[in-house]
Amino acid sequence: MTTAQLIRVFPLVLYAFVAWVAVLFLLSLSLTWPRAAFIAIHIAATVGIYWFVFRAFYDVHHQARPYPTTIFVLVSVFVFDAILFGFFVENPARFLNFPDWIFPIFLMATTVYAAGRKHSR
Repeated sequence: MTTAQLIRVFPLVLYAFVAWVAVLFLLSLSLTWPRAAFIAIHIAATVGIYWFVFRAFYDVHHQARPYPTTIFVLVSVFVFDAILFGFFVENPARFLNFPDWIFPIFLMATTVYAAGRKHSR
């Protein structure tokens, strides 16, 4: 990857990190809530925050295409989660299930792509 490409990727990773931290913050506030409420908050926060953050990203970066953006965001979130689960979570297996990780990752990727498609019209 050239320096120019890395410079273009850095803001994308930064936007992904901001959205990821915002979702984690809301989830940390709702850890003691009933399971159904926690999952509902997780889904709503993931879609809402990623939509808001990546609509802003596409407004600033007009040349960004939805598919490569989604791939870079997905890889970035995988790295963020690997660091979080690898170093800071005592029992990561309890979070790596369908409602806590797989479905929200799918929603995140879909939302980032949809925000880009909406912007490119």
